[in-house]
Amino acid sequence: MATFDDNWVPIRADQLRVGHYVKINHSWFDHPFVRRIFPITSEEEVAIIRNGRLTKLYVDHGRSTPASPSDSPQRPPGEEQRVAELVAELKAEKNAQLDRIQEHRAALEATREIYSETVNNTAELLGMLEAGDSGSVKQLGLWVGQVVETVINGQSPLALVALDTPVDGQQRIALLATDAVGICGVLGRRMGLDPQEMMALTTAAAVHGCGLQRLPALLMDESPEGMQRASSVFQLYPTRSVEILKACGGFTQTVQRIVQEHRERPDGSGFPHGLAGDAIHPLALLLGAVREFQVQCRAPDAEPTAALAWLYRELRPVYGAQIIDQLVSSTTVYPPGTFVELSDGSMARVLRVNEADRMRPVVGILDEEGGEREMQILDLLQEPQLAIRSLAQRPRVPPAWLDARKRSWYGMGLAPPQSIRVGAQAM
Repeated sequence: MATFDDNWVPIRADQLRVGHYVKINHSWFDHPFVRRIFPITSEEEVAIIRNGRLTKLYVDHGRSTPASPSDSPQRPPGEEQRVAELVAELKAEKNAQLDRIQEHRAALEATREIYSETVNNTAELLGMLEAGDSGSVKQLGLWVGQVVETVINGQSPLALVALDTPVDGQQRIALLATDAVGICGVLGRRMGLDPQEMMALTTAAAVHGCGLQRLPALLMDESPEGMQRASSVFQLYPTRSVEILKACGGFTQTVQRIVQEHRERPDGSGFPHGLAGDAIHPLALLLGAVREFQVQCRAPDAEPTAALAWLYRELRPVYGAQIIDQLVSSTTVYPPGTFVELSDGSMARVLRVNEADRMRPVVGILDEEGGEREMQILDLLQEPQLAIRSLAQRPRVPPAWLDARKRSWYGMGLAPPQSIRVGAQAM
């Protein structure tokens, strides 16, 4: 099947006519058009392209309905004035969109800063738990309480964030804990858990991996290939986590049980005790499915959608349709970081989920000429003429963007634990 990329062929500016479906492969700032891919609808647009001396032009003949030369006079009366007026209109629209782009960038940067602070504080909390500091339990309770409150109110969109430093084993434990709390919160909301169940699930999500800190470095960072899971030492990390919780005190039996059983599977193939069926706490199964998804996203070049597909294909028969289907829905159809093709032929990367419509996220249009920064940031909720057509094929993704993804993570814009002022109680 042909892709949009296969359909684009070079064309000279003097060959353009009204009805051509064109792509301008210059920088977004090198021309006045708001879109770089669009159908030409007037002679004035043709004149703007020609006068702008744009040379990186392509046409999709399959989507074009070019007017015949006789229907396209070369210099219609008053063209120069109309061209000037259209350029002014386009520049005004482009400036307005540039303001919106800057707002999106500021929002994403704020999410990155909050997320980074949250991860750092989570790492500190996990370290305090490991040291047996009972004061960490109260701080953890305040943070989780705020997360639950935020998730229930629907104010915690998933967003792509850039990591400032390479991820080591200790940092990844904190990253996984932070994201597990958010994902479990959304999952619990979708499944109709009551507040007490939500608090138990999200608290267990925050601390489920603290026992990993007691493992050798090679076993701390679980990989999709399952090398760590084959180790009897690794399989004891849920038990190690519970030992830490008991030493600190303040955690309910329910939270401890969820942590202990979150790697068990209904078919008995899990660990550490090979429990099966009803012997496993239902909330432990939810957390376990979230953990399985996170492990599949562990590889630097992993596609989030591929991880969801694996979850659906491999674990739906194990965990059951209800858990896996709800998890897939909670994590969204197009997780942040997913490369997609839009209906106009543009290639983009999903930057943030729209809770109101998860099929229409905030996306960054890729610069196919190179560079890591998005040429445009569009909220598809505000762009009714655009939609996601399909996932982008890997060969089309510029190498710079694939490299940038290795330094990215997606999480929720959650308040850092030490700055929370809510009335949640420690568990």
